[in-house]
Amino acid sequence: MIALDTETTGIDLFHGAKPFLVTTCNEDGRLKWWQWDVNPVTREVEISEEDALEIRQLLAVQHDGIVLHNAKFDAHALYAGDVLDWAPLWELTHDTLLISHILASNQPHNLTDLAIMYLGHDIRPKEEALKRAVNEARRLARSKFPEWRIAKEGLPGMPSAKSGSKKDRSGVESESPWHFDMWLPRAIARWMDYGEDHDWYTVASDYANEDSSTTMLLHKVLRAELERRGKVEQYEAKRKNTRVLWEMERAGVTVSLPELRSLQAEYAEEKAEAEAVCAGIAKGMGCELSLPKAGNNLSLIGFVFGELDLPVVKRTEKGSPSLDKEAMEEYKLTLPLGPKLDFVRNLAGARKRAKSLEYLLAYDKFGIQDNGSELWLVLHPSTNPTGTTTTRLSMSNPNLQQVSKQETQCEACEGEGCEECGGSGEDLHSVRRVFGPAPGREWWTLDAENIELRLPAYESGEPELIALFEKPDEPPFYGSQHLLNFSIVYEGLWRQELEAVGPDKVGPYCKKKYKAGPYQYTKNGDFAIQYQCGEATADKSFRRRGAYRKLKDKFARLNALNNKWTTYAEEYGCVETMFGYPLLCARGDYGRIKPTLPLNYRTQGTAGDWMIRAMNRCHDKLEEWNARGFDGRIVLTVHDELVFDFPKRGDPVRASQGLESPQSNNFWRVKILKQLMEQGGQDISIPTPVSVSYCPKNWAEGVTI
Repeated sequence: MIALDTETTGIDLFHGAKPFLVTTCNEDGRLKWWQWDVNPVTREVEISEEDALEIRQLLAVQHDGIVLHNAKFDAHALYAGDVLDWAPLWELTHDTLLISHILASNQPHNLTDLAIMYLGHDIRPKEEALKRAVNEARRLARSKFPEWRIAKEGLPGMPSAKSGSKKDRSGVESESPWHFDMWLPRAIARWMDYGEDHDWYTVASDYANEDSSTTMLLHKVLRAELERRGKVEQYEAKRKNTRVLWEMERAGVTVSLPELRSLQAEYAEEKAEAEAVCAGIAKGMGCELSLPKAGNNLSLIGFVFGELDLPVVKRTEKGSPSLDKEAMEEYKLTLPLGPKLDFVRNLAGARKRAKSLEYLLAYDKFGIQDNGSELWLVLHPSTNPTGTTTTRLSMSNPNLQQVSKQETQCEACEGEGCEECGGSGEDLHSVRRVFGPAPGREWWTLDAENIELRLPAYESGEPELIALFEKPDEPPFYGSQHLLNFSIVYEGLWRQELEAVGPDKVGPYCKKKYKAGPYQYTKNGDFAIQYQCGEATADKSFRRRGAYRKLKDKFARLNALNNKWTTYAEEYGCVETMFGYPLLCARGDYGRIKPTLPLNYRTQGTAGDWMIRAMNRCHDKLEEWNARGFDGRIVLTVHDELVFDFPKRGDPVRASQGLESPQSNNFWRVKILKQLMEQGGQDISIPTPVSVSYCPKNWAEGVTI
C-alpha cells in the first residue's frame, strides 16, 4: 500500500491549474517525490514525461491500495497534468477524508486537525514554514518580477482565488491565494541564484512529504477504528461514490449563455421594481429609505422597526433587531394583509433576486466555453462528500445545491395564481432555466418524491401520514398534508363542510372556500413548523391557539419517534441513518441536544445515504451501456434529484401518445434507472418512489413522464 499527495498551482483544475509536485510514501515510511518547474509568467508546469511514466508504473503495482486524503482532488489534478487517468485505479483507492467523516461527522476533517486528533502529531510547523516562505516570495516577485503571474482574486484562470486566509474544515483545498503559489519559493530561489542549501528549494517538498507520510499513518489508525466500529459497509458505499462524483465533475453541466444573459436582465429589472415599492411605502410614511446593496443598514433597520413598527422577532448575536431569512419568513407567515406585509414581501423579493443574480454571476465566473461555442458554457462544480454534518453533499465553485424548484413559486399564492403574480403562480423565473442539454443532447431528471417526509412517517408508523403517500388520489385529502392538518386545526369547519358536501368533495371545497383564510393560515402554520419557528410562532401562524400542541397530540407516533431519537442522542451523542451511518449531534451550552436535531439528522442522513446508493447503482448501469456504445452520464445531483445527460433520441411524449415506437427514445433506459434508484427504499423497507421528467430544452421546463 502506498500514500500519495499532490500540490498544484491552484484548485481550478478545469481552468488551467496543474500539479507541480507529487509525493508518495510506502508502508515502511520511504518517501519518493517528483517536483517540476513552473513558468512564472504563464504558470504552465513543465511536467517531465519520464517522471509521469515512473509515477504510472509505481501506482500500477500497488495492488493492496493507494491512500489519499481527498482522493477526488488528486485524481483531477493528475488528469489535468496528463500524468495519468485515475479511472483504472478507483477500486484500489482509499480516502482518509471519508473515513474521518464516518468516525466523527461533525468534527474537522482536514489533515492537520486529524493528525493531532488521531496521531498526536502536529504537522502545522511545515505548513507555517511554507506559508511564510510563499508570502515572502510573493512580496519579492511583485517588486522584482512584475511580469510574473502571481495569484490573486479576480485573476483570469483562477476564479476560486479569494483574498485572505480561510480555515479549511472539511478537507477541500484552501481558496487563499498563497496556496496557489506554493511553487513560488523554489522559482525565486532559482531565478535569484540562492545557494543550493537554501530552504526555499525544499520548503514545498518538505510540506508535501509530511502530508503523504501522515496520510499513510493516519489511514492505519482510522481503518482499524472503522473496522472496530463495524462501519466498513458504510465506508465502501461512500468510497465507491467518490468515483461517481469524480466522473460527474469531469463531465460538467452545460449552461445556455443567451438564457443566462436574459435572466440577468430580468432579475435586475424585477429587483429594481421591488426596491421601488419598498421606497414608495417608506416615502408614503414620510421616510426617505436608502436600501443597502446587501444585508442591512441603519436606514433600513430604522424604518422597519421605527416608522413601520414591526415587532422584533429575532435578534443578532450583538442584540440588534434581525432581518435575516428566518425573521423575514416569520413576518411573511404572521403579518396581516397591508403595507407591512407588502414591504416585507417586496424586500424579500428584492433580496431573492439579488441572491439569484449572485448565482448567475458565479456561473459566468466559473463557466468555460464549450468547445469554443459562444452559446454554451460548461461548469465543473466541486462536490464535497464530507461538507455537511450529515451524509448530504455540499458543493462549491459554483454551488449548484442552491438551485431549487421552489424558487419559481409566488409566495402570496404558493403557485396557484393571484393578482400579485399576474395569475402565473410564479414569483420569478427559476435559475434552472439557464441549465440544459447542449445541441444533440437531452436531459432527464429523476427525483425522489417527498423522501424526507416519507421516512419519518413510515418509520413512526403514523397511519394517516402514510395514507397520504399511498393514496394520493383518494378523498378526502388527496395526498395533501395541508388539508389533513386543516381538518385537525380547524376541526369544526371541516366537520361542517364534510356534512354539507361529503367526503369526495370536502378537501377541494375547503381549499377553495377558505383559501384566503383558515386554509392559508394552515399552510402558514405548516411552514412555521417546517422552519422550526417554535410553538408560539406556529400558533400565531395558524391563527389558532393550541394548534401546534393539537398536531403534536394527533401525530403521537411521530412525536414518540422524535422523543426516541432525542433520548438516544442524549445517551450516545449520535444517531444513525437507516443504513447505519453514524452522525454526531452537537450539544448546547448546557450539555443538552436540541430536541428537533436527532430525528432531523436521521432523516436527512438517510436521504443522503439513499442518494449515494442510487448514484452508485445508476453509474454501474451507465457503465454497462456505455461499454456498448451509448454515451450517457450523470451531470448533477441536487438533494434528492439526479440529472442525466443523454444523446438526443426520439420524443418520449409522442411515444406515450402512440405516435412513435417506445424503443425510438431513451425512456426505456430511464425506467431502468428509476427502478435502480427506488431499490434504495427496499433496502430499508420504506417505499421511495421516484418521479421522472424529460428536459429537451432546459432544466426548468421538464415534462413529467
